Amino acid sequence: MGLVAIIFWYLAYRKRHLQANSCEQVVQIQVTSADPAVCARIIACTGYDNTGAKNLYSDVESRAIPNQRLVRAFGIDNSFTTREAQRRKDFNKEAVRRIKMTETQWQEVARYAQELVRQAVSPSNLTTVGQTESVTLDSLVRSVCLKIVLHVLFNLDPLEMDCGNILTITESINTLWIQSKGTGLPVESDKHGLLEALAGILPKWDRSKPHENPLNMIIPAYETLWRVVLSGFVQVTFVKGGSPSLRYILAHFLANPTVTARKEIGHGPEASAVSVEHIVKEALRLYPSVKRVYRQFHMDNAAEPVDVTADIKAYQRTKAIWGADAERFIPSRWVNTSDGARTTYMNFGVHPFVCPAKAEFGPMMIGILVAAFTDNLSSEDWDLRLGEKSSDAAQCDFDKALSGEQPLESDRSTYEGIRIMKK
Repeated sequence: MGLVAIIFWYLAYRKRHLQANSCEQVVQIQVTSADPAVCARIIACTGYDNTGAKNLYSDVESRAIPNQRLVRAFGIDNSFTTREAQRRKDFNKEAVRRIKMTETQWQEVARYAQELVRQAVSPSNLTTVGQTESVTLDSLVRSVCLKIVLHVLFNLDPLEMDCGNILTITESINTLWIQSKGTGLPVESDKHGLLEALAGILPKWDRSKPHENPLNMIIPAYETLWRVVLSGFVQVTFVKGGSPSLRYILAHFLANPTVTARKEIGHGPEASAVSVEHIVKEALRLYPSVKRVYRQFHMDNAAEPVDVTADIKAYQRTKAIWGADAERFIPSRWVNTSDGARTTYMNFGVHPFVCPAKAEFGPMMIGILVAAFTDNLSSEDWDLRLGEKSSDAAQCDFDKALSGEQPLESDRSTYEGIRIMKK
């Protein structure tokens, strides 16, 4: 056997060996859809076309295979990454138990959120450049969101958490998440730093038990939260045309954060007042917490598997569904939204993969956190400025977004280093 033949034989053998051990296949075919009906089938893992072909993978496998990047990055074993149906059920049951909240607990979350924001923007925590005091907004939002998530999931006092560890955790998660989407393996020093900081917050964590990895719960709760909170806060507070009524409604809700209060139509300064529920839904429509959902299918009429993407961000901004103003932030659209539009709203998944946070936890948490930021950081007292490394093009897009000409960007790196500055 010649040298070239040996090399090709070895590469083919290694590929089969890796596939047999990881149940992942190198996929050449990729499909992306922004059609709501197709996206619903993709999310449900039933298919991606109208041929009637059957998916040879189970729904749990189709969901888990693309998410193995999260296993490599974070070592997690949860309902998003497992190929075992029973493990998925057990995890979801535990998640439901941890996020079940009483009205008293929601009030406590609101008090903590208020205090965390107040402390973060107190003079002692601001950086002074020239005559201007400022704080990095994306870092602030991530830290507050993580502290609240840790409080809810592990019953920790967010005011007592070590800020250095919290900063390391948020930065490491962000870095590893970006690395996980690349072709290489995550950097081990980033993983080590994350785990050490997490152990500092949760010293009783037994690292030898993958099922007990706190990141199993933290990643889905925190990662689906902080970007929509950041975008929602900036949209309501700083984008031109923002209604003072929205801030009034959020502040009123923050003082009495109940499930009932979230759905009540506000009686703000304007007659077109809406509810916190409408504000949250519109924030999630325009800035979905999960912009794209990834699945892998192996259909019985195809020789090879296919990587498929449901583009949630694209279809939730489709003018054919939401109207000519689809790219504008208009919470009042939810007062009389058509049935067709409502059925395309899939931020919390579709059966059988409906997020446990859909009914209460997700909307309540987003509403409280956006309200805590808007209540303490008004545009009358604060201004926004992009990070120093931002390009001229990014600054131009940001200016257009703040003027209301186009939506804010929601990529995790777009507003890296954005600062909120004391006027």
